[in-house]
Amino acid sequence: MATKRVADMTPEEVEKQRERSRLNQRKRRANRTEDERIEENKKNNQRMKEYLSNMSSEEKEEYNKHRRELRNARIAKMTPEELAEMKRKKSEKARQYRLSLTDEQKEKIRERDRLLHKKYRKNATLEMIQKQKEWRMKNADRIRENQKTWRQKNKDKIKMYKHKSYIKNKEHIKRYMKEYNKNNEDKLKQYRHEYYMKNRDRISERNKKYRNKNIDKYKVKQKAYLNCERNIYEKYAGKLLPEDGAICDDNGFIMVKCFHTGKMFYPKRYMLLNRIRSINKFNAGENHFYISEEAKKACPVYHTNPNWDPYRKEKQHLIPPIDPFWRKTVIERANGHCERCGKASDVLHAHHIIPKGVCGMLEEDFDNGIALCPECHLGEGGVHDIDGCRLHELAAEKRETV
Repeated sequence: MATKRVADMTPEEVEKQRERSRLNQRKRRANRTEDERIEENKKNNQRMKEYLSNMSSEEKEEYNKHRRELRNARIAKMTPEELAEMKRKKSEKARQYRLSLTDEQKEKIRERDRLLHKKYRKNATLEMIQKQKEWRMKNADRIRENQKTWRQKNKDKIKMYKHKSYIKNKEHIKRYMKEYNKNNEDKLKQYRHEYYMKNRDRISERNKKYRNKNIDKYKVKQKAYLNCERNIYEKYAGKLLPEDGAICDDNGFIMVKCFHTGKMFYPKRYMLLNRIRSINKFNAGENHFYISEEAKKACPVYHTNPNWDPYRKEKQHLIPPIDPFWRKTVIERANGHCERCGKASDVLHAHHIIPKGVCGMLEEDFDNGIALCPECHLGEGGVHDIDGCRLHELAAEKRETV
């Protein structure tokens, strides 16, 4: 029996013929192997590329429009369940495709996307950019919600991506953060202070929870602190005077007696160091131990040192600094050797033989200068340990001259 041509058929017959061909095609596809399917897809894609390459731009536009209309019509007939199933299959297919890609292919796709984006931004008109902004403004809430849901679903992926990017750019990030912290030190301090004042209660609660969770760590730290204080007692208690009443408690903390009230208390480290420096005549004054500021102010001995000047800070700007040219000349003349002990030293101090406070005329005289190593200048047995040349005595002479 001779087959009819499509031109001679009625519309009903044409539709039946198409339905028959679709069924045959489905049967053939169901029975083919995986290799046959891949080969057929390649052939179809090649045929489609050749077909599209022979089209003009107007024909391509018309073809794409026709495909969009068919797709929209097909989607309009679908039920919500069918739409959800279609989206699920599509996303699954895309996921499988992404997993099958190698690192090189992924990098190529990213590069292609970057180039397309650059090209689009280059050729985009002001109207297109304005339309995009308007669309974002209208759909801001929807975009925000989508981003939130995406972040919640992909928390692990985001963490992994951040970790990878940090490892890749670790040195660059550190360099940038150092520069930023240096340039914005005051700004960061102010921001931290404001943040702390706003969230003080929340921070204290968080710290309490952390302490309760990590109580073992805090016990170890406490032991280390106690050992540190024990070392301080062993190191400095013998250097204090009997009138300071230094004792060691059961836990190893050092305790001293308040000079005014006579009560025993735990001093801070700077109090101990200042008192020992005063005993060794490195600091002006006595620097006695006081349990509080009230006890310090109530003490009749406080601020009775003859060398004490309450206006020393205001007078400091009146004392001229050492001339840098004089210092440089004195140090260069020594050729890297201390002129007192004769040792070679990388660091040398320029010292006035006759202090400036005694004779201001000899301040810039090169013969009145001597280059000393730090030990001979400020160490024990150095020039500032000689009577009349101690730091607090020289400071008193300077104040008298002022």
